[in-house]
Amino acid sequence: MNEYSPIINEDFLQYIWRTQKYDQAGLRSTEGAALEIMKAGTLNYDQGPDFMDARMRINGQLWAGKVEVHVRSSDWLKHGHEGNPDYFNVILHVVYEDDQPVTDPYGEKIPTLELKSRIDHDILETYRYLSSYQYDMIPCEKLLHTVSRLNITSWKERMAVSRLQEKQTQVEEVFLYSDKNFQETLFKLLCRAFGFSKNNTAFEWLANTLKFKLIARHLDNKLQLESLLYGQAGMLTPDAKDEYPRKLYKEYNFLAEKYNLDPIDPTVWNYARMRPQNFPTIRIAQLADFLYAYGKTLMYSLDWLELVDKLDCSASNYWNDHYRFDIKSKQRRIKKMGASSKDSIFINVLVPFLFFTGVKKRDQSVKDKALRILENLPAETNSIIRMWKKLDVTVEHALDSQALLYLYKSYCMNRKCAQCRIGQAILLKS
Repeated sequence: MNEYSPIINEDFLQYIWRTQKYDQAGLRSTEGAALEIMKAGTLNYDQGPDFMDARMRINGQLWAGKVEVHVRSSDWLKHGHEGNPDYFNVILHVVYEDDQPVTDPYGEKIPTLELKSRIDHDILETYRYLSSYQYDMIPCEKLLHTVSRLNITSWKERMAVSRLQEKQTQVEEVFLYSDKNFQETLFKLLCRAFGFSKNNTAFEWLANTLKFKLIARHLDNKLQLESLLYGQAGMLTPDAKDEYPRKLYKEYNFLAEKYNLDPIDPTVWNYARMRPQNFPTIRIAQLADFLYAYGKTLMYSLDWLELVDKLDCSASNYWNDHYRFDIKSKQRRIKKMGASSKDSIFINVLVPFLFFTGVKKRDQSVKDKALRILENLPAETNSIIRMWKKLDVTVEHALDSQALLYLYKSYCMNRKCAQCRIGQAILLKS
């Protein structure tokens, strides 16, 4: 077995083929046909062969079409390509090792290029290092300093977009459940976000009992917003002692009869093992204030950048000395949503939704607005971001932190160095 065989994978070979980083002198197929590669083709991210629109001469004959890449030629059969019509017109099979002849549906051998003796030793050694080095933080931590700032910055920008594209799946699910209504989708996403980690499911159930078109009628009346939210949450009772919950109950009764509403089971709300300022009673009050202050701007406009600095929401005055209805707290404190919580709602709800809207409406300017908001939000602080800073990678804002979180989880943790532009830059220097 070749000493490099254990580390070679398709990601690496796709990189070698795409960049044509191999010895092309006297290039021939395993059957002896002369090869002249004119265009490697475009990497295919959908089903089918790895590269599309390649151009080459085989024994002087010009060919254009698809190229498939494997570690071993026998992988063609292992992957079930022999009966798949998508692979019937492959013009070249690129492999690290040719261990078995492969034929097309007509019994003709598919031209095969073996790269085992053509890849530069230094590139193989660098890739072996990236593939097997027992790193403390990321595989390229000892080589990262060799990559230009410009290269890293451009890759961060691409990773930020990939991060938003990844979140599209979650938004799409809510969008479909909301009958493809943008406002309804945003309302449901916001409600879930206000539940944070402990009550997000309960907030989602709450949102599902209230259509936004109903909420929209009451965006100018904070008491009615609170009544609808607390009432549907099952938190209002006829025997309340304090005037505030009694007023809410009376208002809710009127609205519930008008709209034929039924509350959810109040036992779904979680109060255990959390700080009182995160109780669902407080979060619902903050949600009502948020909708009252910014509901119309968010639902009827896509110009949200100005909200980054001025967005603020607090629970009603009643909650200054309460955490639960009818139970007065010892200390008086304004229940204002913290800066990190507000940033989290922007990063995890508003920006992904805005980007999703731009995708659905095919409007690049809306997608750009989403990216600009991230550039105006502070970077998150966690162990992964601290790691990147330790590696001297610039983290200026949330666009950077979101990009680096995605890069670490999607590439570094899985050693996808050959797919990463930073890893590719390191390999190119080999």
